[in-house]
Formats: sequence, structure tokens, C-alpha cells
Amino acid sequence: MEWLKQQNWWTFSELDYNLIIAAYGKMGEYEKVQKMMKKMEDSGFKPNVASYTSLIEAYGRKKLFSEAEGILDKMMKEGPKPTQITYQTMIGAFVKVEKTRHNSGRPRLF
Repeated sequence: MEWLKQQNWWTFSELDYNLIIAAYGKMGEYEKVQKMMKKMEDSGFKPNVASYTSLIEAYGRKKLFSEAEGILDKMMKEGPKPTQITYQTMIGAFVKVEKTRHNSGRPRLF
């Protein structure tokens, strides 16, 4: 990414940041998501619902439900407003934690 940002022919955009953030989210690399969101802000772009949803996904993949829940709470209070995909991602994180916690192969949702 740093190399690409230095090229005269490339204008790094909000979309570029979100694509990288989404990739890190899918890998469960929540620390890298956080760093990329900081770089995004430092470059003048505000993290959006896609950025935060990717952070929730990264936490979920590492079974860090409390952290994922904290991001959702922050979104609900301060914005950006969660979307249906955000809630689906949160439910996915919950299921991962419940599968680990109960180890029965079937999550307990209620």
C-alpha cells in the first residue's frame, strides 16, 4: 500500500482503504484493521459503516465478541448507523463465540 500511495499515477481513495480494511477483516487481523482505519483518518477520510463492519468481522473471527459488541454499541450511539450487513456480521461473530463456548456444534442463540 505504501508503494502504491507514492505513485504519481494513483490517487488513493476511500474505496481503496475500505478494500484493504475488508481484506484484513476477513483474515481476522483486527489490529491491522485498526491501523488502516487510523491511516484512513490521517489521510482525510472518515471510516464509514463498511470500515466498522469489517472491524466487527475481524473481532468475530478471533472470537472477541465483547470487542465486536463494543464497536456495534459505538456505531449505534455515535454513527455511522449500522446496516443489515453489520447486524449479520455481528450475529456471525456471536455464533462463532457460542460454538466455542458450548462446543456442541450447535450455537445457542437464546
